Amino acid sequence: MVLLGIFSGLKGDLAYKSFIMNCMKTMHSTYTEDGQVVYSYEMGKSKAMEMTEYMLVTVTSKKVQKMMEQEAEKINKQAGFQKIKKLDVPQARFRLEIWEFSLVPMILLMVLVLATPISWKRRIGSLVIALVLFHLFLWFKYWVKLTVEVNRHEWMKILDLKGFWKSFYLYANTYLYFIGTSLAIVIIIWMISCLRKNDFEKLSEAFTNLEGR
Repeated sequence: MVLLGIFSGLKGDLAYKSFIMNCMKTMHSTYTEDGQVVYSYEMGKSKAMEMTEYMLVTVTSKKVQKMMEQEAEKINKQAGFQKIKKLDVPQARFRLEIWEFSLVPMILLMVLVLATPISWKRRIGSLVIALVLFHLFLWFKYWVKLTVEVNRHEWMKILDLKGFWKSFYLYANTYLYFIGTSLAIVIIIWMISCLRKNDFEKLSEAFTNLEGR
C-alpha cells in the first residue's frame, strides 16, 4: 500500500498510463488489415466511477467505412447536392482501467522481487526479467480482449473466429480479466525470475523441517 501511495503521489501512474497507451498505439494501431484502432481517455460516467479514468479503445472496419462512404456518395449524386455530410460508422468499443489491468499487479510484482532475500545484483537482474515477462503477459491479455471485442460484432467481418479458436479466445478473455488470474501470474513470474534450483531445494528443505516439528 505504501508503494502504491508513493507511485501515485509522484504521478508515476500518469506516466505509466501514457507509456501503456503509446505502446498500444505502436503495436496495435490496426487489427489485421481491415481494423482501424483508436485510443483515447474517458472518465467514468456513474457517480461511483466519476473519478476513474479509463482508456477507451475504439475499432472501426475500413471496409465498412468505405462501403458507407460509397453509398453516401451515390445518394448525394442521386439527390444532386451534398445531403450526407457526416457518416456514423459502426464501432466496436471497450474500456480498460489501467490500475486494475496492469498497475496493481505490476507494483505487487516489484514488491515481491525487491523483498526477496537475495543479493541486490540478483534483485535488479530479476526485476528486469520480471517486468519483461509481465508486459509480455499484458500484451497477450490485451490481444485476447481486443480479438474478442472485435469479433463480438458480426457486421465488422474483420476476423471470423470459429470452432476451437472462438472457444479459446472467449474462455481466455473470461479468465484473464479476473484480477486473481493476474495476481497468480505475478507469483509465477516472481518464482521464474527470482528463484534458482538451489532456492527451491532450500524451500523444500524448510517445509520438510516444518512438517517434522
